[in-house]
Amino acid sequence: MSRAAETISLDPRAQAEALAAALDGMGFTVTVLKSGGHQFHPCVQVSGGSHWQGTECVYAAPEDGHWWFWWSSLELIAPIGEVTMAASEIASSLGGRR
Repeated sequence: MSRAAETISLDPRAQAEALAAALDGMGFTVTVLKSGGHQFHPCVQVSGGSHWQGTECVYAAPEDGHWWFWWSSLELIAPIGEVTMAASEIASSLGGRR
């Protein structure tokens, strides 16, 4: 199965949960929104705790048939199948420990 096909078949809500777990393990405070308006495009709210005082929203949403994690600024982070890569990029950008 190609990487593109794997990405399409992944459950975005499950991948958002996996991303939240990875970020939690890096010391971030996370909340996963996956109902209501986030039913089809789950959102991981990331707060830095002691690392970073802001809150960032990371969304799982499709583009051209492929699902990606996106910053709230609508910049791509990584395919939803690449949870470790996405968590590392988010941690690096937000100043958390990796």
